[in-house]
Amino acid sequence: MQDSSMASSPTFSPPCGPVTGWTDWPGGGRIVRATGIRYAEAARFEAPRPAADRIKV
Repeated sequence: MQDSSMASSPTFSPPCGPVTGWTDWPGGGRIVRATGIRYAEAARFEAPRPAADRIKV
């Protein structure tokens, strides 16, 4: 585990809207992770379709 002074919160700006991730350091290697990224949507029992891009207001 790395020192907290080396912790970071990488941010990304994909079309779906801003995403904030975190950095893990397993075994001394750096991995950037993010969750909760919406990539598809579907009504019940329907095939998924790509999520709409987020429009900035």
